[in-house]
Amino acid sequence: MPSFCAVVNCSKRAERDQVRFFRIPAVLKGRVKEVETLSKERRERWVRSLKRGNLSETFLKNARICSNHFLKGAPAHLEDKDNPDWIPTQNMGYISINIKHQNSAERHARLQERRKCLRMHEEDATPKSTEHVAGPSTSIGYVEEEDTDPRNCVKVQTDLDMEHLCNIFSDLNFSIEKIQTLQQKLRSMELSEESFLNNDSKALYFTGFPKADMMFSIFNTVTSSFSTKCALSPFQQFLLTLMKLRLNLPFKYLSYRFSISPATTSDIFYKCIDILYARYKRLVFWPDRNLLQKNMPACFKENFGNRVAAVIDCFEIFTETPSGLLNTAHCWSNYKHHETVKFLIGISPQGTISYISEAWGGRTSDKYLTENCGFLNFILPGDVILADRGFLIKDAVEAVGGRLEIPAFTKGKSQLDPIDLESTRNIANVRIHVERIIGLLRKKYKICQGPIPISMLSICRDDLSALDKIMFVCSAFINLCPSQIPME
Repeated sequence: MPSFCAVVNCSKRAERDQVRFFRIPAVLKGRVKEVETLSKERRERWVRSLKRGNLSETFLKNARICSNHFLKGAPAHLEDKDNPDWIPTQNMGYISINIKHQNSAERHARLQERRKCLRMHEEDATPKSTEHVAGPSTSIGYVEEEDTDPRNCVKVQTDLDMEHLCNIFSDLNFSIEKIQTLQQKLRSMELSEESFLNNDSKALYFTGFPKADMMFSIFNTVTSSFSTKCALSPFQQFLLTLMKLRLNLPFKYLSYRFSISPATTSDIFYKCIDILYARYKRLVFWPDRNLLQKNMPACFKENFGNRVAAVIDCFEIFTETPSGLLNTAHCWSNYKHHETVKFLIGISPQGTISYISEAWGGRTSDKYLTENCGFLNFILPGDVILADRGFLIKDAVEAVGGRLEIPAFTKGKSQLDPIDLESTRNIANVRIHVERIIGLLRKKYKICQGPIPISMLSICRDDLSALDKIMFVCSAFINLCPSQIPME
């Protein structure tokens, strides 16, 4: 016999502690089929109760379990499956099973009590054989056994019925509490209008708006434009669109989330984008010169006075590979080494997006895009435009009366002149803000990271692709958020 117990964290030893040890029961083969099945099940449950992973047959053959792991200090008989000591349950190294089997012990005790009462009731109700009625003494004894009060039988049966009803009501109350808990969890998981009320963190995660009130304010301005004959409510249509912009979830995932087909999901999204574009495209506008000069931040005013009109840059979004070779060539970007579409973005000194171009192929150069997208039409005489070195558009900007400020070129120079060095530093200090806005746009709305399906690049009836409208809507929502550029 081994001198220690096989249960985890059990330190009982035969030579030191007054405990008994029991073998892990073996499978009784060659017996009745029911006995063999029952013994096999018991052995498997003993092994599972140890929770020691994959155990070899040699280990199971030599392993012992001490009496401290049974309620009554010893395992129950093989036929007594309802007994909690049919398997070891006490002090097994984990808490949940112990609690479970303590409840099992209580249920087993109640079961034994009910069985005892039933046996007594059956014995009282069974008529005795006439062989016992042999003489006066036996006859008197027989009368004493059979002449029981009927009220006692009724009382035993009533007690059994009451206990059965109490168990039913107890289980029913537990089921009701569990149902209520599950319903509460379900309400917290559903994407209904009520679940977003006063829940800023949920609104920020699913829509990008920092406040739930802000999200509902925008929804109230467009709710009348949504279809009421759709499978989803107007709020769910609005939420589905914002989730696509915010998290860039596949249409198939959204269809499962809202219990609609993928085709219906994409139709709802594109229709909602049309509504939001028509309503909020005016938020992306070129501000008036007097308004710009009146609210010029200090970082721009110190270095360039109050003449800065915009800071421009280009950014690219990955797309799927087009089917045609010509389209693939137009979308190939040598800078990203991938098929992309390119946008020109311009921000005002106050940090708002004042211009966003339509989508161009990734092969288009920054110079060609700026000269042909319509951006130069907004420049007034005397305006200063800040850009990176790649924007070789000085002649085009000066042709409309503006002035372009870009960092000095270092090619062919061992060292920059002090004047060029100071000018480059000043431009870099303020041009970084356009990169911050681009980063915010990508971070807040992951659809701007791509990859974009080719279907979003198809031109609609108003000469704009779905991606163009998406970028306008995302830019408008960025303008509704607090500015990233300090005024002081």
